[in-house]
Amino acid sequence: MVDDNPFEDIVARCWNDEQFKQRFKQDPKAVLREHGIDVPNEVTITVVENTDDQIFVMLPPAPIPEDGLSDADLAAISGGALGNFSAASASAATRKLSRQLFTPATQTSGKECVPW
Repeated sequence: MVDDNPFEDIVARCWNDEQFKQRFKQDPKAVLREHGIDVPNEVTITVVENTDDQIFVMLPPAPIPEDGLSDADLAAISGGALGNFSAASASAATRKLSRQLFTPATQTSGKECVPW
């Protein structure tokens, strides 16, 4: 079990436990939350598995501009109101979750876990 990244524990268990892997594919939010990973309600999680003859490539979201949010964006979310800003809010939640799940490649049970 890897203490630094609970997602690595999930991946390792999927490799060794077919029932757990199927449950993770069917209800990834529940499994992630059970392992202490906060998943915002507005974020959709889809689990796919590479096979010998099919590889999925993940395209990460575009980087956030260095100057951050505009005044209009900040006004839209001030006071906790989302207004028309739900897409940007979800994007921030997605970025945070992606950083939590996908750390640099690590060794888990002799198999390399690479997030790209």
